[in-house]
Amino acid sequence: MSNFFDKVSEAITATGKTVGDKTKMGTDIVKLSYKLSTEQKNLSDIFTEIGKAYYEESKDAPQSDALVQLVSEATVKSAEIEGIKEQIRQIKGVTVCPNCGADVPLEYDFCGKCGTKIERPEPPAEETEETVAETDEIKVEVDDNFEE
Repeated sequence: MSNFFDKVSEAITATGKTVGDKTKMGTDIVKLSYKLSTEQKNLSDIFTEIGKAYYEESKDAPQSDALVQLVSEATVKSAEIEGIKEQIRQIKGVTVCPNCGADVPLEYDFCGKCGTKIERPEPPAEETEETVAETDEIKVEVDDNFEE
C-alpha cells in the first residue's frame, strides 16, 4: 500500500512540476510579449517623430513629387486639426497657454499649470455713428485726392 502512495505522490509531484514549468513559461511569454509590444510602440513613436522632423524641415522645399503630395496633405490635415481643436476650445470656454500649451479658462489671467500671464486680445471696438461718420469723411477725402 505504501508503494501505491509513493507512486501517487510522485505523480502529483511530477504533475505539479509540469504545471509550475508551464506557468513559468506562460508568464515569461506574457512578459516578453508585453516588452515586445512596448518596444514596437516606442519604435513607432520614433518613426513618427522622424516623420514630423522631416516634415518640418521639408515643408518649404520638398524633394520629390511624392513628398510634395504628402507634405501638402499633412499641411491641410494639420490646419483641419487645429480648426477642430479651436472649436473644442471655444465650446469648452478655454484658450491655450502660449508657454506650455495647457487649456486655460477664458476668465483666468494666468495659466494654472505654468503661471504664465495670459494676454488677451483687445475686444473689437463697437461701431458707433461717430466712427461711421469719421470713416465716411476719410473716404471722401481719399476720393477727392484721387480725382485731382
